Amino acid sequence: MALDKVKIANKALAKIGSQAITSFIQSGSNEATAINEVYDDILDGNIHIIWTGGEPTIKGHQQSIVNFTNYWLSRHIDNTVNPYYEIETNGTVVIDEPLFKMIDQINCSPKLSNSGLEAKQRINSEAIKRVMEHKNYQFKFVISNEEDVLELFRDFVVPFSIPLKNVVCMPGLDDQTNFHERTNFIMEMARKYKFRGLTRLHISAWDKTLNV
Repeated sequence: MALDKVKIANKALAKIGSQAITSFIQSGSNEATAINEVYDDILDGNIHIIWTGGEPTIKGHQQSIVNFTNYWLSRHIDNTVNPYYEIETNGTVVIDEPLFKMIDQINCSPKLSNSGLEAKQRINSEAIKRVMEHKNYQFKFVISNEEDVLELFRDFVVPFSIPLKNVVCMPGLDDQTNFHERTNFIMEMARKYKFRGLTRLHISAWDKTLNV
């Protein structure tokens, strides 16, 4: 039910320009009702706001998120806003204090050597340590073979003493073709190396379908 509500709201917002949003929301249509209900869920933190990119921790982007949040909060001086903020980062840029304090959850997805980037482009010790100062963080890795697992331990888990309860691994998977085999691989690796293993349920449910 909640998913249907979000889909209706997304489709409605895609049809209208930003200047017309306020009047549209006040129109009382089914689509407007859906938007209002979704917004209420955002205000309550039931629907998370996830800042992603590109890379949202680039300095200009950090400031934009902070500015937006301060403006948004100023519109609700009755303290009815309690959003849940997640941020998706590759862990190469230090998160500054103003944004750091606003975030409820940091999802850090460092790139491995299979990305084609050199280590100095992928690994920023200061940024990694900053993530670990947060009360709620996880490191997410996309892996395709056991060599990837050994690399993430060598380059991240061991040198930064990342607790395994904060390490999540998922398979490199774009469609349903090898879904079960890749899911089995992840679970076997998780059992062997004691990190948390997840699969990609959205692919199991919808394959390559977008905007669901």
